[in-house]
Amino acid sequence: MGLAGHPRLSHRLRGDDPVLRCRDPYEGAAAKALGGADISFFIGLPVAGILYYLFSRSLDVAAETRVAEAEAAELDSTAAEPNPL
Repeated sequence: MGLAGHPRLSHRLRGDDPVLRCRDPYEGAAAKALGGADISFFIGLPVAGILYYLFSRSLDVAAETRVAEAEAAELDSTAAEPNPL
């Protein structure tokens, strides 16, 4: 049985997925006031930036740099060894 014959996937392949079919989409009050404009980018980008800043304050950059330099040195030393094959 192929994917098209699978009962759970066949309606999605045909394009009539009931989850994706929305007859009456919800439009909030802010979108109605803006004439249906989508401003999620202008809200989401600053919120994501602020959250990134708050969560990244605890990173120890000096320790991360030491680990990266140690791994680079290890890679360089193993690359210099001859291949036994």
